[in-house]
Amino acid sequence: MAREILREEVRIETTLSSEAGAIHGDVMGLYQAILNLVFNARDALEGGGEIEVATHPVDVDTELADKLDLGSGRYVAISVSDSGAGMDAETRARAPEPFFSTKAIGSGFGLGLSTAEAIVREARGALELQSDPSAGTVARLYLPCADR
Repeated sequence: MAREILREEVRIETTLSSEAGAIHGDVMGLYQAILNLVFNARDALEGGGEIEVATHPVDVDTELADKLDLGSGRYVAISVSDSGAGMDAETRARAPEPFFSTKAIGSGFGLGLSTAEAIVREARGALELQSDPSAGTVARLYLPCADR
């Protein structure tokens, strides 16, 4: 479905690791969270560009666990990266706030990231944003691996 919502000048690539493992969670909620990240990435690519959706396993150590307010252990990371303009530190810090938007008035409600974060927190995971001006953005969801 993500391909259907993209403009023709936006390319999407997927890199899905067979090593990522399984997760527990609300399938429709996680689907919505990922789509919200793809929508945001698409909107960051005004003149076209590339989006990558990737999965990979991550062993969250105590340092990353403290940073993201997670328990340490094995997680599946789902990342959505774009080649857009990126965000400065202040914008990046505010981006997950409900109703905060970098879009023009009438172009969005500022709920995509906050909704994605709420869905992932419900699944005992976390959202991390990495971005710098002129370097694009990576939104990464960390979800705990299922025991079985």
